This record gives sequence, structure tokens and C-alpha cells, in this order.
Amino acid sequence: MLSKRYPIVLFLSVVFIALTGRTSVAYNISPAEPEDVEFYRELSVAPIPGRPNEESITYIDKDLWFQPLPRGGTSMFNAGLIRWGLQRAEGGLFSWKFEKAENDLKGNFKIRTYQACNLRDACGGVGTSIGDRVSETIEGRNYRGVGALFHIEYEPNPTDPQPGQGKLHWIQVLRASYQPPNFPNPFLPVVDRWARDTPYYDFPNSRYAGETFLIDKPYANGWDRAMTNNYFSAHLYLVQETTPPDSRQRTVTVYNGIQWGWKNEVRRVCPPEIQDCTPPPPPPTCDASSGGGGCNADSTYGLFDNNSVDQEMSYFDIADTSWTEDEELWDYNWDNYINNSSWLTKDDSESPVSTPEFTSSLGLLALGAWGIIKALSIRFEK
Repeated sequence: MLSKRYPIVLFLSVVFIALTGRTSVAYNISPAEPEDVEFYRELSVAPIPGRPNEESITYIDKDLWFQPLPRGGTSMFNAGLIRWGLQRAEGGLFSWKFEKAENDLKGNFKIRTYQACNLRDACGGVGTSIGDRVSETIEGRNYRGVGALFHIEYEPNPTDPQPGQGKLHWIQVLRASYQPPNFPNPFLPVVDRWARDTPYYDFPNSRYAGETFLIDKPYANGWDRAMTNNYFSAHLYLVQETTPPDSRQRTVTVYNGIQWGWKNEVRRVCPPEIQDCTPPPPPPTCDASSGGGGCNADSTYGLFDNNSVDQEMSYFDIADTSWTEDEELWDYNWDNYINNSSWLTKDDSESPVSTPEFTSSLGLLALGAWGIIKALSIRFEK
């Protein structure tokens, strides 16, 4: 029978996570400047077929260098682990224990590849189709979209946890405006590789992640995705499983991590014959002092505008979005891709764009309340 104290412990843990601030870090990110990454493209711009006055622009998140994450996990990271433990972990949430490491890593996180991908960019595959929209094939459509290509390596200091024993892993928690496969809700943080029985991004004999490296290509497939605003934001941590022999609870030590991701937005392009393309100002915001009895729900919660990345979105807007399931491509020979520099270009660009941490304290409290209700329902069923 589920103990009565578990829901209370869960709720208090979520409150604690929500109130936890960031701390200083001591590990290094190499290279020190984004422009010195071997394969780097800060942004990619592409015209939108059929829309001569609009273009699609994809940025990478440069907070990887400027806002390092604290040892032990962020609120978004820990909230994602709680969700995974409640919904996916065999044995339930309390069959896993995640501990904050006592010391920061002294070695390096080396960024090998960090590239924004837009329409017609070969984002991780030589088969990327660049034909016109009418003649696109099913295979070609898989590469038509927006996203990023990312490759990180762990270079330990002699005092850091060492690879070779199969105990080092990567855990990645993310949020995305589009819905990749097996992600139950795009609005809440979720552990990448959600369907697995462990929270680890890597698995035995994987070509995309091991104890000292990780390769990812978060990609929103399809022309329609490039024609609307989308984002992907990830908190990636190096962890070490330290489960004692014969223990029924698996113990994981969480070291340092980085945040990375991308954001795509659609913007107007002013034709040469027009001097000013500034759109008219929006209507005034309704407030309680306005005539006719103040605001109503229809005036307060409008339709979701795909052409605005700065708006705040309410749950009233969810039904007006068109986010659908998507498939990531994992069948490409990455070893050849990473080692072939002719498929990647260096591009120093402008306008860094950060992808903020989206998990609010209110959201975490709501997650805790949901966990309590779920735990109680399990208890009453038994």
C-alpha cells in the first residue's frame, strides 16, 4: 500500500525545487567563445515558399556560454525527473534517488558542433532534399523543417568522475513548442528518451551518446514548422550512477550541466519598393476600468498568433494551435557526418537569442498537486 506520507513528501520536494536558486560553477566550457566552435552556425535564414514578404530565421541559444547551470540540476531539470519517476519509472518515483554532487567538475565540456538549421540546410544528413515544394518526396519532407545540430564531449580532469566503467550517463530534460514522438505534453518539462525504463539519454552501444559524448538533432520536420514560430530548450547534465550493490533503489549523482537549444521565428521582409513595412499598432488592452462591464474571456484570451514569439500563451489557446506528433531521424551514419567537414560550414553571425527556462514556481506547484492526486488515486485503488 502506498504510504500516506509519500504525497506530502512529493509536494514539499516540488516546493523546494521551485524555490531553489542558481549557484556558481567551476567547470569549463570549451572553446570559451561561441565563434571558435569547430562547426558553428549561429543563425540560418531562409525564404518561405509562397510568401515573398516573409522569411524564416532560426537561432541557437548562446546561454550555453553565458548562463551555466548549477550542479545538481535546475528547477526545470528536477521537475522533469519527477514527472518521469511518476509516470515511467519501474517501481515508481521512489525507486530512484537523485543526489547533488559534492563538488563541481574541474574538466571541460567541449562543444564540437552547434549549428542552427533552416529550410534547405543539411541538418545531420547528406540526403537532405533541396527540390521545390511540389516535387518533394516523403524522404525529402523529413529534412524540410527547422532545428539544430549539437555535439558535446566530456573531457574529465584527473579528479573528476572517469569513464570506462559504464557508470557515467547523460540526462536531458527539455521543453519544445512542437511535440516529438512519445512526449505526452509539449508544455511541461520532460526527460528526453521518455519511453525508456531509465532517464538516461544514452544506452548501450548507442552511436549518439556514450560516457564522454552526446550528439543530438532536435528537428521540427515539415514546411509548416518552418512557416510558424517554434522552439526547443534543453537542460543537459552529466550524471554518475552510484547504486550500492543489492540496493532496491538506484542512486544517481548529478554533476554539472549546460543549457542549449534553438528558436525559429517568422518575420516580415520589406519589399524594395516599400519604404516602411511597420505594421499598425495593436488594439488597446482591455482592463477593468473600461466601459461595458470590463473585460470578458473572449477579449482577454485571443487566438494564438504563430507570427509572434513574444506573446504569453494561456491554456485557453491550446485548442487553436496545430502542434502535431513528429519523428526524429536516428538512422543516419553520424560518424561519417561528424568527420566530414565539407558538410558543415562556419558562419559568424549576429543577434544572439536566449531561450529562457520556462518552468515557473506556479507551474511546479501545479505539478506537485497533480502528483498528490495521482498518488492518492493509486492508494484508493489498492
